[in-house]
Amino acid sequence: MKLKNLTLIAGAIALSLTAVPLRSTQAQTNQQPQQQIQQQQQQPLRLQLSAQQQDQIKKIRADVRKQIENVLTKEQRSQIQTAMNQGTPPQQAFAALKFTPQQQTELRKIMMSSQQRMEAVLTPDQKKKIQEYQNNLQRQQPQQPQQKPR
Repeated sequence: MKLKNLTLIAGAIALSLTAVPLRSTQAQTNQQPQQQIQQQQQQPLRLQLSAQQQDQIKKIRADVRKQIENVLTKEQRSQIQTAMNQGTPPQQAFAALKFTPQQQTELRKIMMSSQQRMEAVLTPDQKKKIQEYQNNLQRQQPQQPQQKPR
């Protein structure tokens, strides 16, 4: 389960790092706070990555793909390919695999390393925007009511 979460988080980070620039802050300051919250809920995080940053991220992602492929068995790679050929998004196809404990450990290391490598490419301002975005997402998630023992 933790691996699935890591996969989704890593995918979300990767997607957010390759997104297009943020809207101008001037337009946002003219809006009411409620409107700003609604827009944040509807729009993904957008960072202004330089061409050099984009190239570095692409290289990291390609390296991560190779590392993951080396961890997977031939059968697992085939399962992912079959699922994707049937229209399943890559993250879902990957999350549906059954991993050995050793694979889980290796994949965790790869994901943590890739996250650190991607963060190293970012400016302090970009890192701050990601942190704010993640904090907003956590606040927006409804709190699960605790079940009372019966």
